[in-house]
Amino acid sequence: MHFRFSVFIILLIPMVLVACNLSETKRNKLYVKANERLQRKDYVNAIKYYDQSIQIDPGFAQGWNNKGIAHFELGEYSAAISSYDNAIIADPQMSEAYFNRAKTFMQIQEYTRALIDLDLVAEYFPDTSAIFLRKGLCYYFLKDYDKALKNFYLALDQDSENPEIYINLSTVYYSMKEFDTSEEMLIEALNIDMNIPEAYSGLALLEARKERYDLALDHVEQALSLNPENPYFLNNRGFIYLKLGRTEKALEDINASIEIDSNNPWSYRNKGIYYLKKGDFKDALQSLTKAKDMDESLESVDFYLGITYIQLGMKEEGCEALKASSQAGDAEGENAYLEYCSNSGS
Repeated sequence: MHFRFSVFIILLIPMVLVACNLSETKRNKLYVKANERLQRKDYVNAIKYYDQSIQIDPGFAQGWNNKGIAHFELGEYSAAISSYDNAIIADPQMSEAYFNRAKTFMQIQEYTRALIDLDLVAEYFPDTSAIFLRKGLCYYFLKDYDKALKNFYLALDQDSENPEIYINLSTVYYSMKEFDTSEEMLIEALNIDMNIPEAYSGLALLEARKERYDLALDHVEQALSLNPENPYFLNNRGFIYLKLGRTEKALEDINASIEIDSNNPWSYRNKGIYYLKKGDFKDALQSLTKAKDMDESLESVDFYLGITYIQLGMKEEGCEALKASSQAGDAEGENAYLEYCSNSGS
């Protein structure tokens, strides 16, 4: 009996190996089909085939990772994160899954969680421009401008011909109100590539600050010629139209911007400015309040809120907003506070 049992075991092992090989072959065929559909941007069917490959091998890390990519491209961010989680469970050393999960966290504005994943990836790939670039973006959105600059310059050390890095440096310097340096960064970007629409849009905002609105309009038109559907460029042109007194064209651009991206606080700020100019103070207050709720430190929003409150006869709230604007270094806010509130005890 012992001998026959041993023979049974010996016969069984090759059968198991054959079954495993067949399963792996089927899994890989499904995975190839999924990848082909991913390449063709047929994300729904790509997910279907990834699911089938994962069903055969639940520990198939690359299948989970690529499924996450397909979900990401469909804007299904929770499903993407879940897929990346499973990829990491299957292979805790899979740096690609950590990197992709970080990108997804950034998309849903979970910047602190993104930084944790990016730091893990950096352990495998130190001194990598793409990692420094994304860490810089995370720190920028967390309003830690010093760390943002540090990471962008580290990215620049690794990739000095990447105009995107100069654009991001310009954005940080603009937020720090270092406008001359911001402009220098944009010029550096254009020296590398004259067809960077973000550079022209940035120059438009800088010219608008100097009240050179015709030149600002030329720059933003150049940006839109390169990317006509960009909601931020449309919103910037709307703002410039407001400054030029072309209010209806401004509203057209601002509404188009919001229709494309309803999560941009600058659009609601500019729509509030439009209503303020039209004397529609209640709608101005609604739009400006929404903008401030989305980003408390949004440039000039306290100034425009203050003026709106004053126009509505809400002097206490208006002076509070103008005081905040003045304390933030806004010259318009400071002047308005002196005009409306200097003797109010606010």
